[in-house]
Amino acid sequence: MIQKQKYKKLWNSYLKTLGTTLFILTFWTPFGINLGGNPTFLGPFIEELHVIIPFSSVGIILTFISLFIEKKLQIFSPKHLYTLIFLIIGAIPVFFSLHPTQSLLFLSIWGIGFLATTLENTFFIQGKTRYLWLISIVVGSTINILFPEANISSQLLGIASLLGIIFAMKEDFFRFRTLILLIYIWIIFSTQNIGMIIFTLMLFLMPKVWIPRNQRQQGAKQILFSILFLLFLIIGGYIANHFSTPWTIDMIPNFWKSIKQILFGIGEGQYIVAMHNFSNTLLIPQNIIPPSSSLIYTLSEKGIIGITSLISLILGSIHWFQKKEITFPLIIFTALALTSTLTATENGILFLMTFLFIQTPNKRKNLVKN
Repeated sequence: MIQKQKYKKLWNSYLKTLGTTLFILTFWTPFGINLGGNPTFLGPFIEELHVIIPFSSVGIILTFISLFIEKKLQIFSPKHLYTLIFLIIGAIPVFFSLHPTQSLLFLSIWGIGFLATTLENTFFIQGKTRYLWLISIVVGSTINILFPEANISSQLLGIASLLGIIFAMKEDFFRFRTLILLIYIWIIFSTQNIGMIIFTLMLFLMPKVWIPRNQRQQGAKQILFSILFLLFLIIGGYIANHFSTPWTIDMIPNFWKSIKQILFGIGEGQYIVAMHNFSNTLLIPQNIIPPSSSLIYTLSEKGIIGITSLISLILGSIHWFQKKEITFPLIIFTALALTSTLTATENGILFLMTFLFIQTPNKRKNLVKN
């Protein structure tokens, strides 16, 4: 019996390690299992409306199974029931529609995302995992530069780098931390998103907001180097005209056409990329520029009810944080405001849901030693 429990515990450990490693290495990849272009099952096949189950979802599912077997999950806790209500609100207009812009298949992504919210601090990057996180981001950025046709989101890599900075500064001091911070800053700079770069600078200028008191003195040099490096990049980027054009906040055409669209939006997930199939006027797909903000994107796709429930979800995450820590909700909300990737792409949604309720472990014994 003891031997059996030993093997079970060892199996769960391997399963959890495999799941977390797979997610970390593939969270930025826009590849996976293609569910096809029939968003309502009964509707017509439209190639642009395909839905991908990202490879990172496999990592989430394996991690969930491991923790479920170990009985370390509280799936029906108040905060997870709150998340479930958010998903139900988003599903209502989909279940009662056969129009291809209301994608039933896209709900599967949010369903896997719900599993991710139950994983607590499993993906709080610390210890040796920090190097795996760094390698994954660097590899993703390299592939994005060498093979732009791979359609890897530099914005998602920038958000991940911002989280990497937070994770690194919340740990006890470790070797190469300064170098790691500078690499993350460079990747954020590479996004050309001036809003995200300035937000990163503001974080370093306000360490009391997010860096534990006992870490501020240890990390004083790293904070100073990071501020100077950021200022150098901002000035150099401005001179070299490196930064992208201002964000597009245009609403989708005919969004205000009916009360139904105002309340529930024009369609979930892939409507914008296939809008030329449904428009009454001639549209050139290459000339359609979607909103650069996930908040505007969600407002267009899910209407007032959708954007209200999304913001409520972010605010609700603060309510259940220990000591009401706002660092991670603040980063998520800022990322939603400055990029569209967190709600416009499948791997972006999984990333959003994975780190929505994450927080700094409150007990020192829970931290992995360097």
